[in-house]
Amino acid sequence: SKSAVIQNNIALDNLDSGIQLWDSPYSQIVNNTLYNNHKYGIYLLDTMNIIIRKNLVQQNREYGIYIDLFFFFFFIYGNSFYNNSDKQSQSFDNGRNNRWYNETSQSGSYWSDLNDGDSYSINGNSNSEDIYPLKNPTFLPLNDSQISEILVSSQSSIRSSNINTNGVVEKTTTFISYINFLFIIVLLTITMQFKRRQK
Repeated sequence: SKSAVIQNNIALDNLDSGIQLWDSPYSQIVNNTLYNNHKYGIYLLDTMNIIIRKNLVQQNREYGIYIDLFFFFFFIYGNSFYNNSDKQSQSFDNGRNNRWYNETSQSGSYWSDLNDGDSYSINGNSNSEDIYPLKNPTFLPLNDSQISEILVSSQSSIRSSNINTNGVVEKTTTFISYINFLFIIVLLTITMQFKRRQK
């Protein structure tokens, strides 16, 4: 969809990515928590003009944010990145003309592995940099107690997304576990088989 706003979600322990966005130009990803997803915190494909701000991106196993080939005009700032991947950088950018900072406010994101340099290099062929990395985080990292509270409150349930007339997707607490992921796959398989039999 166009001009969607994805906000106030918590995505933990997904087999792939916490949030995947494709073919959805002029959208925003705001104030989400992406924790311990098995590939990426946020994966972006086939889209442009995206704003990603004020997200907590922590311990996602491959990259915090992954921007695929040929996608451009992303504005990424005000996020807090902690311990994503064991590679040179916590994020990856194969797009074009993406800014990992806000030029007006001269602010980028917080990077837990930032050295004493003035900029933070992003992996990928775009040679992107956060030239205004934040010295202090927007969000503190989740601790074990907070993670336990999230798991208990979610009760391992999936709450369906509600998209209102303004194109806003909101889930105040979302937990999609490995078991729930398998449940979705099984349910889709059964549905497809049922439709084939009806034909």
